[in-house]
Amino acid sequence: MSAAIKQAIEQYYNQINTTNKPPLQIFQELGLVGCFQGDADLSVNYKTKMADYLRAKQEENRL
Repeated sequence: MSAAIKQAIEQYYNQINTTNKPPLQIFQELGLVGCFQGDADLSVNYKTKMADYLRAKQEENRL
């Protein structure tokens, strides 16, 4: 990446990030941290959960 592109990206980032707060702090202030319910290991077993959900929906539609 050229120096000019890097400089432009850095300048743009500095314009939009005027708070200088870390992302976690911003999410906490917005109420996004802790507002979801679900398994703590969802990122590990999401495929199984989704398959179970779709299977249940399919059976529900058959009735």
